[in-house]
Amino acid sequence: MKDFIKGLLPANVMIENKLNIDENGRIRRILIVDDEPYILSALKRCLRSLDVEILSADNGINALEVLKTEQVDIILSDLRMPEMDGATLFSSVANLYPQTKRILLTGYADLDSIQDAINNGHIYSLIAKPWDNQNVLLILQRTLKTIQLEEENKKLLDMTERQNKELKRINSDLQIKVDEKVLSLKETQKKLRKIFTDVLPLYTNLIDVQHGLKLGMTHRFGEIASEIAYRLKLEFSEIQAIYFSGLLQNIGITLLPEKILNKAYVMMSVDEKEQFHRHPGLSEMLLMGHKQLKEPANIIRCIHEHCDGSGFPDGKMADEIPLGSKIILVLNHYQRLQNGNLVNKKLTPEQARQFLVHHRHDYYESKIVHVFLDVLEKHNNEIEINSENLMSGMVLSQDLIAFNSLHMLSKNQKITTEIIHHIKSFEKEVGNQFLIFVNSNIDEFE
Repeated sequence: MKDFIKGLLPANVMIENKLNIDENGRIRRILIVDDEPYILSALKRCLRSLDVEILSADNGINALEVLKTEQVDIILSDLRMPEMDGATLFSSVANLYPQTKRILLTGYADLDSIQDAINNGHIYSLIAKPWDNQNVLLILQRTLKTIQLEEENKKLLDMTERQNKELKRINSDLQIKVDEKVLSLKETQKKLRKIFTDVLPLYTNLIDVQHGLKLGMTHRFGEIASEIAYRLKLEFSEIQAIYFSGLLQNIGITLLPEKILNKAYVMMSVDEKEQFHRHPGLSEMLLMGHKQLKEPANIIRCIHEHCDGSGFPDGKMADEIPLGSKIILVLNHYQRLQNGNLVNKKLTPEQARQFLVHHRHDYYESKIVHVFLDVLEKHNNEIEINSENLMSGMVLSQDLIAFNSLHMLSKNQKITTEIIHHIKSFEKEVGNQFLIFVNSNIDEFE
């Protein structure tokens, strides 16, 4: 049965070890120390049955010499000896060879010496003279068993420590690989976001072309919306969502009949207004399937909601309306007032500003109107101009955005005759005009 159980256990788990052999196959050694030869002989005879290697020394000094060259498991020493007594010997052994078990053999009732051996020599056990052979054997067997258990325990602790170190190394390597993977994923996401951000303005330029707007108009709308959001100290993610909303605000309008798009809102019939009211919901439907456009979709649905509840499509009021929607509404109305698409006539920039101020407590949020007017003031040295009126020496006040959404010319670029020729050629090729802003003292934004 024992062999059967042993076969089920791992090779490094022992059911029983011989007490006289250590884990390396070495015969265990017991050192007997006594100044009386007959005591040494008697103890050697007594210990033969343990099948261990017996060493002997006639005093403490010689015992220390033996310990210098031999690995001893147990030292059994008399207390009273010349030159060096057992207490002094055990004190030295405890310091030099702490793993060696120390057993004191004494026939004297010298409590002070015994106490000294216990305190300084840290004796493991005590045997009184005259001794009983069976008792001596029992004590030594227990001592050998203790040594064996301590060695096995140390072996297990060492193995556990090694395994913990290996596990720590594996975990460290795994963490490094995870960190590298996370970094790689973040880089990939960053590249995808950049591609997305680069492609989106290209799509909005297609909307510009479809609606006969000047190239870059929608892009500029998004930039101004994000500038207002920045001035309102919004988080980066919110600013980005508002920028995307500015670019995509008209995506649902592309699904409406062209006759509606060319009419001022106040001139639309009831049926036409109902169709027009659907375009924010259509925009939301088109964008909701894209994870990065979920927030812009929510914003665009509410870009025609008024703070007093008079807007559409849901009649939301004040805090029910996303802040991004309120920003887009102000820009949208400012643009449509000048284009004649909101009221029944085209307003000048100054009249459009007055309209916003007049309705800052009903249609719009007052602080957004205030920030927007500050942005306009910042751009009061700009004038929109077409390529036919460009002259050599003028300086761009904004980047010139090409049809492919790349910056064709940068802000502060000085216009030359050659540049004017390239702009006109490009406009002729794509069949549309650029939105061009140059430095001027005229305050105008469309």
